[in-house]
Formats: sequence, C-alpha cells, structure tokens
Amino acid sequence: MKTLRAWCAVVLLSALGCGGGGGSSSTVADFCMQYATDMCGIASTCGVPSTTCLRYQLQQCTAFKDAATADGQRMYTPGNIGNCLNKIKAAYNGSAVVTPSAQAAIDLACNYVFQGKVAQYKGPCTTQFDCAGSTDGSIVCDPAAQVCAPKKTVTSTCGDPGEVCAQDSTCVTNTSNVSLCMPEAMTGESCAMVPCDHKSRCVNGVCAALAQTSETCRTNSDCAAMAPYCNPYATPPICNAGLGFAVGSPSCSCITQGTGCPTAVSTGVGGSAAGGGGGQAMGGAG
Repeated sequence: MKTLRAWCAVVLLSALGCGGGGGSSSTVADFCMQYATDMCGIASTCGVPSTTCLRYQLQQCTAFKDAATADGQRMYTPGNIGNCLNKIKAAYNGSAVVTPSAQAAIDLACNYVFQGKVAQYKGPCTTQFDCAGSTDGSIVCDPAAQVCAPKKTVTSTCGDPGEVCAQDSTCVTNTSNVSLCMPEAMTGESCAMVPCDHKSRCVNGVCAALAQTSETCRTNSDCAAMAPYCNPYATPPICNAGLGFAVGSPSCSCITQGTGCPTAVSTGVGGSAAGGGGGQAMGGAG
C-alpha cells in the first residue's frame, strides 16, 4: 500500500495537505487521506489502480465531513480516529468478503470521528453521534424525547429516554396511555400491526422463515445467520456471506470509482454498503 506521503505526491492534493499515519491526525484532511488509503487496500483485489480509488474515496470522505458537521452539532474529534482506521484496515486489506458485522463496526467507529458534545438527558439531538461520552453505542439519542441517554434494556414498562425492549419484544402504548414491552410476531403470525421477531421476516403480511443463501431479501435482517448480507448488487437482492470483491465485479467498480452502484448503496463514509438496503452511518463499501 502506498504511504500517505507518496499519495500526496501522486495525486497533487497539496491544497489539503498531508498528515502522518495512524491515529495522530490533527486535521480533517489528514484523516480523510488516511481513510482513503485504508479503504483502498481493496484496490489490488479489484484490479483497479490505487490512485483511482484514492481520489474517489477522498471525495467521499470530504462529502461525509460536510454532511456530518453541517448543523454545527458534531465536530472533528481526532482522539476517535484510531478505532475507525483500524477497523477499516482489518476489513479492507484485500479480503474477498466484508461481512455486515465488520461493516457495522466501521460505521459505528467512524461516525464518532465527528462527535457532538450533548450531555446525557440534554438535547436536542438527532443521532447518537451528537452525544458526548462513550463511543461504543451505549449512549443513544432517544427518538421521542430527542435527548441523549444511556441505552437500557427493559422487559416490562418502556418509553423513558434510552429504554429499549428486550429481543423479540417491542414498545407499544396501550389504551391507558401506558407503554409496555409486548411480544413480537412469530413465524406464521400476522406482522400487519407488530414486527416479526428476530427469527422471522415479514412477507405479504405474515412472518416467514429467514431467507437462506441465494434467497431474495430486502434488508440484512431478512437473512439467516449463515448468509447475513442482503446483496444489493444482485437483481433482485439475495442473501449471501457478505460484500464480495473480485476483478471486474460491480462492487469493485462501485467502491473504487463510484460507478455501477445500486440505488440504495452509498460508496463512502456517508452510507453502508455491507449494511444492505438498510445500511447507515459511516460505511465505506460500495
């Protein structure tokens, strides 16, 4: 992989400047240079010149920075870049497949490179990345109250900031205006009013078994554990092991050049390809 200094000389990005490696970047330009370099560890697997990929992914990182900081709530936080870059290196080092769990870890870590300072039980917030404190996802932005709060799993009453119902249950407000954790629908039951549990997916209004390898899907949550990725590069999307890379593949063209991307896929830090159609946050794959 080319060093950051060599990349600066090749691509002529002197207007942005180049920084050192690792987690010591002091500017956004430094971070984006490192981000692009690490993402483009996949370029050789794809048979694409690294300079082509680097130029494109640098643009994606810069666009994400602009979007993340647009409302003034989040700001560049150099202390958080090490976790982000390490996870990208681990996933995009030439591996043939990037799993949804690997991409989700990247999404979480890299969004915190731009973190806000909203204190717990204070607001307003619109995303967990507006919140100060832990960067492991344990502090959330409560969507109803729009305040930052520690995430707390509950099994009976629900609805206070940060509270989420345990797996296979969902928070429902009854006729007495009391919010309770109620069971989600199981295979064979209607999903018209409540979501399906984690062992099933909603198909034509009824919970059905999770999709297996090569079966059609809409999001990753439709897929069984052995094939957890809803691949948007297939028509229609199908479940498989993860985002795959090979010379000439659509995913390679998408991530390294931004061409041939499915509509639902973002090709840089603004969205998650390995998150399937439901991906969000930082992302990196196309």
